[in-house]
Amino acid sequence: LVSQLNDFDTHHLFVTGLSGSGKSAFINSILGEEIQDSPTSSLVMFKDFEDLNIYEITDQETLQLEDFTQFQERMDRRRNALESIIEFKQPFPFLYEQKLALIETPGLKGSHQDRGELLQYLQMADSILFVLDANSSFGDKEKGVLTQMNELAPDIPVHFLLSKMDTIVNEQEAIRIFEETSSKIQSLLPEAQVMAFSSKYERGQQLVELRSFIQSIKDTRNISDKRLAKLLYFIRTTISRLLQKR
Repeated sequence: LVSQLNDFDTHHLFVTGLSGSGKSAFINSILGEEIQDSPTSSLVMFKDFEDLNIYEITDQETLQLEDFTQFQERMDRRRNALESIIEFKQPFPFLYEQKLALIETPGLKGSHQDRGELLQYLQMADSILFVLDANSSFGDKEKGVLTQMNELAPDIPVHFLLSKMDTIVNEQEAIRIFEETSSKIQSLLPEAQVMAFSSKYERGQQLVELRSFIQSIKDTRNISDKRLAKLLYFIRTTISRLLQKR
């Protein structure tokens, strides 16, 4: 985690949302291929690199996975999945162009259990992208998760992707849902930006809109100070765990 935070040139976008929100379809669309054919069960960091390198990182070891098949096996695993982080590196033109790394979480449950399991990794993020299903956009569960995030990492900006827009019956209804959801979000988080998305739309146009959206949410001001605060958090966490072990 510390080595990732020392890479000041790469913006870490933490992509999360409730189970079934359309998060994996969004990740596939950005990466340009079907990296995930089922919801992830582990925390995965996607980074641009010159060739394919996949690592599974635990407290005990860093294990290099041999190929894409082994990666899929790890993704299908449910038991003890969150005891490791998967680092997936290969040439990703969009990530290279945007100087971006994606950190994808498994689907959240919208319960207090999320706090200990997943949200501990929030400190890796420079910004958060919360994926919403346009059919059930912004309810109490989503608000509960956002409250937990704000308690754990109040300084990390949160933005939203309204997914599955193609499933809305007509354009007028889609516009209504987008405007209504944006209004609810901004009453809670006035600085948050919202983007409409569907993996069924024409990819080229979606990527043009995503480029503009990502540039607008990347905040590079005082990045070294912000990263230093995150490094101090992980130093404190490490010392605490060592004391517990002793």
